[in-house]
Amino acid sequence: MSRKFEDSEQLLKTERLKYEALRREKKASEDKTGGLLAEVDSLKRQLQDYARRVPSADKPAQAVVPSAPNVGKLYRVAGLYADDSLNLRSGPGASKPIVIQLKNGVELSVVGSAVKNGPDVWLPCVIENAGSSSLKGWVNSNFVEPVPAQ
Repeated sequence: MSRKFEDSEQLLKTERLKYEALRREKKASEDKTGGLLAEVDSLKRQLQDYARRVPSADKPAQAVVPSAPNVGKLYRVAGLYADDSLNLRSGPGASKPIVIQLKNGVELSVVGSAVKNGPDVWLPCVIENAGSSSLKGWVNSNFVEPVPAQ
């Protein structure tokens, strides 16, 4: 055999080995990618299932009671740390804008039905200012208590 033919045969063998190595690499990459895609799909399904079970801040709040047994009752802010405050919000939810921040002991009057939004129950209320105006908003019921009748 001629030297050129042997060189060509050796070159062809080398190229086949390279081709087979690239093919194995591609197959391994496809296998890995397929596994990752399956994992992503599984995570998407888990997230969608979670989203169905957890109330969204975008969903409208739901009334807890059809009547308003708390209307007209006096409550006060309670249970906060000394340097903490309760947010009076413009609507029933932690994502609603803050009207004002209230400290422990501030009294407020409930003016409507309690509303459940996610895990929290919110009370519509009015705070009488020392001046002639009053502030209206919503507070998380976990941080208020009824003022005992005197």
